[in-house]
Amino acid sequence: MKNLASALLILFLVSLTPLFAQLTIDGEIRPRTEYRNGYTTLRVTGTEPHTVPELVTNQRSLVGFTYKTPGVTGRLSFQDVRTWGEIAPKKDAGTFHLKEAWFRFNLTDSLVAKLGRQILSYDDERILAATNWNNIGTQHDVALFKFKSGSFQSHIGLAYNNETGGNAFESGYPVTTYKALSLIWGEYVFENRSKLSFIGLSEWNAKDALSIDYFNRYTYGIYTELFPFEGFKLISTLHLQNGKNKTGQEVNAYLISVRGDYSLTDGPTLFSGTDIYSGNDPFGNTPANETRVFDRIYGAKHKFLGYMDYFPANTYGIHDIFAGSKMKTGALSFLEAKVHAFLIPHEFTNPNTGNTINKYLGTEIDLKYGYKVTKELSFTILGGIMLAGESMEIVKNGGNHESINTFVAMYFTYKPKFKIN
Repeated sequence: MKNLASALLILFLVSLTPLFAQLTIDGEIRPRTEYRNGYTTLRVTGTEPHTVPELVTNQRSLVGFTYKTPGVTGRLSFQDVRTWGEIAPKKDAGTFHLKEAWFRFNLTDSLVAKLGRQILSYDDERILAATNWNNIGTQHDVALFKFKSGSFQSHIGLAYNNETGGNAFESGYPVTTYKALSLIWGEYVFENRSKLSFIGLSEWNAKDALSIDYFNRYTYGIYTELFPFEGFKLISTLHLQNGKNKTGQEVNAYLISVRGDYSLTDGPTLFSGTDIYSGNDPFGNTPANETRVFDRIYGAKHKFLGYMDYFPANTYGIHDIFAGSKMKTGALSFLEAKVHAFLIPHEFTNPNTGNTINKYLGTEIDLKYGYKVTKELSFTILGGIMLAGESMEIVKNGGNHESINTFVAMYFTYKPKFKIN
């Protein structure tokens, strides 16, 4: 029935094409095969099933409709996300779900309203991101107001969630996301392309599934892109987190990032930088009712801290020092190499012995190659090797630091698009 409803909706939208100024239909099919042998955590010794490398293919299939009239632009998109083999060949189990459903219109010449289910992505995506590596991605049900005047623009977003509608009174919110969200973002672009932006995010998280009382957490900071001289770009980020997290702990956390990119004439782009996420020492000076863990909430995770994804949640904080190079290998291809050195950003105590451990966790080497097969089809292969230090065993609570940990992902992305005027 879900597949039939989807087909009828597509036919209905196409039949309405003459009523619209323009209808754009786009799609995406992205099967991604991954070889995981020490991905996200250290390998352990043995031949049991849980120690054997995994070979898995996941696929995202998406169809979207964007329609424009002189006064309104709207979009609907649907996607199916599955693992190959998840559903038997003859089993009817539809998994199509709504990804986007929004419309946008001008309130004034400078002010635009965008309402509905949509993707929020800002700056370098540390806080709010599309999270495209994740096959499902991240979407929000939100009212967004966009103001733009000259070189300055600002967005204000408001969301208030309920599990169901039609209740006589306010009820609890057992869904594992925010009850309410408010966003403010602003950016100024200078004449030399340098930019300065700020972001502020406030979340209400329910104290428990039945409660109508909430913990408030605040994330705020600045992002800059500077061009001191020709070919060089300096990117910096500073974010702070305060208030109370979902468990009611007082939050005092920070994120600092600095990166420099230098593009050689007719050559590769060289880059280096550092990311520091604050965290806790389980036997240190962090009080029981306080956390110093910086939560990236709805920001990108695979994009930073290495392809091996060892630190999607950094309970003890993480300090990443990285350097690399990206270069064109042809008119339609590129190659990127990157090296990470991971450390604990503060004194860390072994919870088993009480002794201070070495801050060095390990070195990760990442490679990525991309090729544009056609205008609509691209191919990407990427991988990483983690060379861990002894302290990684303590931080990851197990595994063998002497093992060679590897990860490879290979995928095609097919994104057809056509317009009906």
